[in-house]
This record gives sequence, structure tokens and C-alpha cells, in this order.
Amino acid sequence: MTPRWWVAATLIAVATTAAAQCSVDHACYGRQVTRGDGTCTNLTKVCDDKQTCTLDTCSSDGLCQFTTQSASCLKCMSTCTPQCDAKECGNDGCGSFCGICPEGQGCDTTFKCTSTAVAGSCTAPLSLIPNSVDRILSTTATYTISGDTSAAGVTHILTPLCNFRSASPELIFSFIVPTGKTIGYEIRTVGFDTVLSLMKGACRTNATISCNDDATPPGNYGSSISGSLTAGTYYLQVDGYDSTALGPFNMTAKFVENCVPKCDGSFCGSDGCGGSCGACPDDQSCTNNRCYNTTCTRRCGTAFNRSCGEDGCGGTCGTCAAGQGCIHASVTPDTEELANNVTVPPSFCRDIAVCDYVNPKCTPACDSSSFCASNCTCIRTDAPLPDLIVVGSGARDDMYLHQLDIPESSCQLVEKCVGGSGKRNLLRFTGSSTNQGQADFRPPFPKDNPQLFEWGTCHQHYHYIAFMDYNLLDLSGNKLDKKAFKASYCMEDSRRDLDGPDVPCQKKYDCGNQGIQRGWTDSYGWSLDCSWIDVTGVPAGNYILRIQVNPERRIAEMSYTNNQACVRLTLPDASAFTSVPTQLLGNVIVTCPETTTATVSKSGSSPFQTAMTLVVAVVLVVVSTF
Repeated sequence: MTPRWWVAATLIAVATTAAAQCSVDHACYGRQVTRGDGTCTNLTKVCDDKQTCTLDTCSSDGLCQFTTQSASCLKCMSTCTPQCDAKECGNDGCGSFCGICPEGQGCDTTFKCTSTAVAGSCTAPLSLIPNSVDRILSTTATYTISGDTSAAGVTHILTPLCNFRSASPELIFSFIVPTGKTIGYEIRTVGFDTVLSLMKGACRTNATISCNDDATPPGNYGSSISGSLTAGTYYLQVDGYDSTALGPFNMTAKFVENCVPKCDGSFCGSDGCGGSCGACPDDQSCTNNRCYNTTCTRRCGTAFNRSCGEDGCGGTCGTCAAGQGCIHASVTPDTEELANNVTVPPSFCRDIAVCDYVNPKCTPACDSSSFCASNCTCIRTDAPLPDLIVVGSGARDDMYLHQLDIPESSCQLVEKCVGGSGKRNLLRFTGSSTNQGQADFRPPFPKDNPQLFEWGTCHQHYHYIAFMDYNLLDLSGNKLDKKAFKASYCMEDSRRDLDGPDVPCQKKYDCGNQGIQRGWTDSYGWSLDCSWIDVTGVPAGNYILRIQVNPERRIAEMSYTNNQACVRLTLPDASAFTSVPTQLLGNVIVTCPETTTATVSKSGSSPFQTAMTLVVAVVLVVVSTF
């Protein structure tokens, strides 16, 4: 590589009662460690991909760019052979495309560019109302539709507003709300990792009034949208999360005159409009908005070897004492357990080791070839590590004002993503994190790590409890009493953002095999639950949105000085928030201000400190969450 940005640095060694300190006044240097003999060693350059054919650059805030300098320098690791034989368009199987169709054409399921005037496209939409020629909606009705986005002739033309990654074939349905009518709706899709988008007046992205990627119900990466409709023509798009998400699906569309069904978080029970959020099978009954066997046997005690976590009947087998966590809180067996014929996994409480992630101590002490990392484990000083950064442009460019009516059963309320039920004004945005380090980011197995994961009873999956933290600040850096977080449940390769011959070309990690490869980005779109800050009651004015990744330092990285990004925005008054998401423009990425209300110690550019006193040159504020 040809670095052009490294500056001379002075290591400041300060004797303390614990050990010597190592620090450096530059964000482009990563870890400096204190060895067992008390000396400082291993000054690591953050932006060094170890490749001789790339130009490695580092910005003042520690963000890397790796530029290939010759045609022979591969933009990504050539471990994949593109599959483009006889393909005019579509995914090449290696993270890129075989071609782009000309304007007026779309890519069909045989990877051929074809006319956009095919059945199920914007110019020839399918009727949402079965056996209806005029497509006029009945005032109160429920329709069940089956479809298949992998069927012959289905094309990819339109990308949904809430998921710019989607390149899978989509189907478009249309319907008409009669003049003088106001109709509430709730629409769900299941079958694969779907995206739902509803447009009014025209079949184009900027006509979107509602869009969703993942909701509960239906769960299992299905989607759901709800709201109120007035007279007009509507276009409903059923799409996939990415180019691999397609296939058969089932859709339920419920319409109620003058009432919006409220079923978020409810699989059964009342929808608030005189109907139901779902019917339980004959041998089940509705408990806490979920269906359970009528004669349900609690899977607890010695018979099932479960002392904590779910009981399989809507309750728990017990809670753990302070300082403990439940191992395998979910009563549902994972894939490995099913393969071993385990139908009810055992659960038990285990002590959670206490770790000061800012000033870690390892017991026993690390030897001279290792250092005590932020997670209180010994790691070799020459070991490659990930380095997560926040993509500030994601929040800057994808920021929306939205008002949601939150029911009491809502998962957003249960998981404290909003300040209360009823109508809430939300500042929605996309939160993205790129791994620019030298190793993949791999979270540990959820069920065995209660210090990192908790079981979400509402969403029915494990949440990584310290992945992203969102705060709203005033222009002086003071935190408002408005914060939120993204409790990640699916860390995956969303897209490749960095180049280099050692950066993998194709996606490796997904929701079933979680992680983030080096050079790849994990993105949480603005339409996902909890990708927001609840700003209900916040006065109009200028503010700063701060996004932090790995804020508590629970996962060891090369550097923590680049774990935050800030965007200055102007928040309008409450009248600007409606049930239709409105994009907020004019946002600017700014340097994050220091704050005086942080709950975790300030630290300099050295993330791996074993001593108790810090010498600070570059200040980073890290805020504890959850």
C-alpha cells in the first residue's frame, strides 16, 4: 500500500498503580496495548489493508478508503465465478449484475430484458380484488391472494422506497377507493423475506404512502402495512429484500370503513374495528395476543430441564437473579438441536461475568504476546480485528417524518422504542455500519451469551442488545431526553462498500448465519421497527442526530474513535408529521460535539487500555444503552 496520511506520533506513557498507559493523538491509529511487562507496543494503523496495490487513506475521523491503483489490482476477492451465460440482466451470483436493462424494460425471472407491459407490472397491474374488473374496493372486506414473484414473466422494474437494495422481481396490484369514502387497511405478506409498498395516484417510488420490510405479525421476515385511505387509485407492490428474495407468497388485505385495524404485535384478539387480528386453530386459544394450545403443558421444571425463559404457554419458567442471564430463553429448538432430536431445549441461569468494557481487566492476566481487549478476554497482539464505523450518509439521505398510531399490544411499545401508545411523532432514518477492519465481525451464538443477547418475547427472536445507539442533541451537544436504539436481530452483509483484493466479492452472512464481512455494510432501513427517535413533544428547531455503533465496546475492535456519526437537521413543528412518511431534506453531516452527560468514561484514540487512568488527546463520548 502507499499510505500518505500517517503522521508522527508520540506515545505517552504514564505510570499508574495498574500499568503503563498508551495513547496517541490521531484517529487513524488503532489499538495500542499495554504488555504484561508494562511497556506499550503494537501501534496499529486503522486503514491498512495489507495490500501492496491499493492506496490506503484515512480521514481525520478515522474512516478508511482503499483505492485500487492498477487494472491487475482486484476490486474484490476473486473467489466467485460470475454466472452470466445467456443472461442479459440480473444477479451474477457474485454480488454484481450481468447487465442493466434499457429504459422501458425490466429484468424477468429468466434474466432477460423484457417489456414493462407484462401482467403484474406498473403498466399492467393485477387486480387486488379477486374477479373484479373495475377494481373498486368494497367498504369493508378481507381478501386473500396468492402469488409468485419467481413465476415466468415477472420482472424487476420498480425499487421500493424503503429498501433501495431490492433487485428482485416484483408484482404490482391495484385497487380503487370510491369517492367520499375513508377506509382503514391492514395488509400482510408471508412466504419469503418480503417488502410491501403502497403508492397512491401513480406507480412510482415518489408516490409511496406506506412501505415496510419486516413486521410482527406476520413475523418470519414477512411484511405488514396499515393506515387510512381516501378516494383514489392505489398500487400495491410485493417485492423482496434483495435479489435472492423471491418466490410464492400469501397476502391478506383487510379493509374497514372509517377504522384502521390495529394489530401490530397481535396474532389474535381484537383489531379495534370489530374484527380480529387473526384466528387461532381449533385446538388453540388466544392468550396475550398469541395462540397457544388450549390444554397447554408448561415446559418447565425437571421434566423439561427448564428453569427460566419461555414456558411455551405465554408465560415464563422463571426469572434469573441480578447478575445472571438465562441460557436458551427460547423454548423453540434451533437447527442444530432439531438435528439432534431435541424438541424442548433445556434452560438455566448462569452468572454473567462482570467486565468494565472501557477499562478491562483479564483474569488471569494476559501474557506478553497478548493484550486484554475491551471484552475482558486476552487477544494476541497480532490478531486481525474488525472495525465498525457508522455510515453517516445513510441517515442524512434517508430521514423521514412519520406519525404512527401505536396500539398497547405493539412490539415497539413492549420493547420501549416509543414513549407511549397512541399517536407518536417519529424521526425515522437509515442506520448503517461498515466493517472496514481486517477481520469479519462475528457475533457469538445468541442463546449462550445473555450478556450480549436477550430474548424478545414480542418479536420472538434474540436481540443483540448493544449494537446501535441513537441520541438527539441540541447544537451545544446537550442530550435531550430523547434517545433510542437498534436492538439488532440480524447482522448481515447488506452490500459491499469497500474495494480491495482481500475484500470478498459475494455476500456470506445473512439472518441464519450472522456477521459482517470486511468491506461490507449492514444496513437497517428507515422503515424497520425502531429505526427512529420518538420526537413527540420536541419543539421545532435545529438539532443533531448522533448514531453510535458498538457503543458499550462489548465487541473488540481495532478502534472506537470512529464509532459515531452526527447529522445536523431542522425539525419542523408537529403539524409536519402525518401517517404518510415525508422525507426531511437539508440534513448535513457534522463533527460530533462533546457532551457532558455521557454515562461511560471518555477515552482517547486507544481503545485497549488496561490501566485505570486515561490520557486523552482525541475525545470520544460513548453512551451506555439499554
